[in-house]
Amino acid sequence: NLEEAVVLADRIVVLGGSPTRVLDDFAISGFSETDRPVSARRSPQFGTFIARAAKALSSTAPSP
Repeated sequence: NLEEAVVLADRIVVLGGSPTRVLDDFAISGFSETDRPVSARRSPQFGTFIARAAKALSSTAPSP
């Protein structure tokens, strides 16, 4: 679940391909640590992090 990954993680690394390689690696920052689940979802960066992770994951999907 991308939303949970963004809320809970400090960093997201997307692996893919054969042989496996790092497709994307980025830090998750800018959220209040005292109330992270709520502050993350309300943050303007939240959607940006979700979109970046989704784009990296979609690049790992096999072609039809």
